[in-house]
Amino acid sequence: YRDAAVYKLTKGGDLIINRDFHQMIVEQSSMLSYDKLYSIITIINDTREKLRQNSNFQLSIEVMLLKIQEVNK
Repeated sequence: YRDAAVYKLTKGGDLIINRDFHQMIVEQSSMLSYDKLYSIITIINDTREKLRQNSNFQLSIEVMLLKIQEVNK
């Protein structure tokens, strides 16, 4: 999602990290608004922080994916 946000902001592929997924990144950036991308990135960062605090890995990932699905609706 980071690359989709960067592509949406710059309209170029120079700063994309995962260039092998360029077409998918272009599609994602066109389908998601800035607010949705920001929300998804925040969800991922929050999950990363919870994992650093030794929360249950499986449960944390499942909750993260459910939250991302809610944003994508």
